[in-house]
Amino acid sequence: PGAAAMTVAADGRSATIDASGKTVGSTTITAHIKGAPDTAQYKASCTVTVVTIGSVSVSPGNYTIYTLAEPRTVQLTATVTPNAAPVWSSSNPAAATVNQTGLVTAVAPGNTTVTATVGGKSGSSTITVKDKIPVTSVTVSGTNSLVRTSDKTTVTTQLAATVKPDNAHFKAVSWAKTGGSASININASGLVTATAAGSATFTATADGVTSTPYTVTVTDQKVTGITISGENSVLVGSALSLTANVAPSTALNRDVTWSIVSGSDYASVSSVGAVSAKAFGNVTIRASANDGSGKFAEKNILVSTAAGSEISWGGKTWWLADSNGSDYGGNAGSVVLLQRGNVAYRRFAANSRNWEGSEIQQYLNDTFYEELGSYKSKLAVHKGLGGNNRVWLPSTGEIYGASGRPAYVGSGPGELRQLQIFNMAGQTYSNYSYIKTVFNGINSWTRSPYLNAYGNIGVCIVRKDTGQITQGYCYNTDVSPRAAIILNP
Repeated sequence: PGAAAMTVAADGRSATIDASGKTVGSTTITAHIKGAPDTAQYKASCTVTVVTIGSVSVSPGNYTIYTLAEPRTVQLTATVTPNAAPVWSSSNPAAATVNQTGLVTAVAPGNTTVTATVGGKSGSSTITVKDKIPVTSVTVSGTNSLVRTSDKTTVTTQLAATVKPDNAHFKAVSWAKTGGSASININASGLVTATAAGSATFTATADGVTSTPYTVTVTDQKVTGITISGENSVLVGSALSLTANVAPSTALNRDVTWSIVSGSDYASVSSVGAVSAKAFGNVTIRASANDGSGKFAEKNILVSTAAGSEISWGGKTWWLADSNGSDYGGNAGSVVLLQRGNVAYRRFAANSRNWEGSEIQQYLNDTFYEELGSYKSKLAVHKGLGGNNRVWLPSTGEIYGASGRPAYVGSGPGELRQLQIFNMAGQTYSNYSYIKTVFNGINSWTRSPYLNAYGNIGVCIVRKDTGQITQGYCYNTDVSPRAAIILNP
């Protein structure tokens, strides 16, 4: 049992009939126009069935809607058994309202119970109203270290913001710079642009929640290494151009400063690596990076002079005997020096025919070598003699000149040319054949001023392959030699 309202209309006029159910069953209600004939034209009828409602349920049973974001409404459905139309109501219309189709609309944050009622039975749904799903956290990620290079002086990186929870309503992000270098900035989409080295701090904000500050650091590509290319020697009065090879090629500042580390009395160097040779000696030149990396390279250069020239080096006086010391075992740019003046009398040894281990060999590579002090580090081992032979004997007293006659060493380069007999096989000096004839084809030798019983000068020849003396009278005789050295740059 329940109530029902019916409307009867005729000739533009209407009347309402309220029917209340008293017991289960059906009845027909007829409306007739008063005073009109009793015909179908002037009357209408309606059958009203009265039933008992078994149950009413509403779905969904609970739901959340929002005032500032979607969903702002929810459509409830009432299931009535047997089927009947319910009446809808909200317990808290200040939070949400409901119309008679079951559509609930959010009004203000709060809670309400929406009820569907029919035939004394009802069902309900709990509705929660909020203004939004709020953001709880914002996290910034992305590359935080940038490097400027020579081919890319402006660098960029894209920052990203992760907003939680995933279903937050207002996840739009705004970016802000909170401090740091003026040359590092961020745009509205989170793109960081840097035009100089430094650091800057940025934040991302969504729905009033701001991230932890995120720092981006920008550095300039530093020099990692330098090498110097150019000749290892230069003649007095000449110039030499050096080049600093800077690595990597993308270093932002590849400029270098040139300086003399040692030997400024012998040469100078310009700001572009041009070396001007002033006097014979060893020079160490440095190229230092200007970018603050602390990287540098050094090159040793020998300022040399013409063959036959007299020079001072290591506290002793020498002739420059050969400008191609690499033929004897020296580095590129090395020279051969012949001492101008004899060393103290020494001999090979009584009844000994070997250079290696002889008294004179030990003296030259021990006492004489040590007398050179800090200069000795520049000496090369003679490649024909090997071992520790940094000081050796091209001649023990005099040397053959270009004339082919014995002569004491003079100042002319022709008189020094005999040194070239120490070259390895294949050398092509013009007097090579003559010297081979004089020394029986042996490629390495020593001479002595010792006069034998016939008044002839004895010749002590030391074979390069065995180191053995093969001829002469000097193996057990004191000799006064002139020392020779190979001087590296």
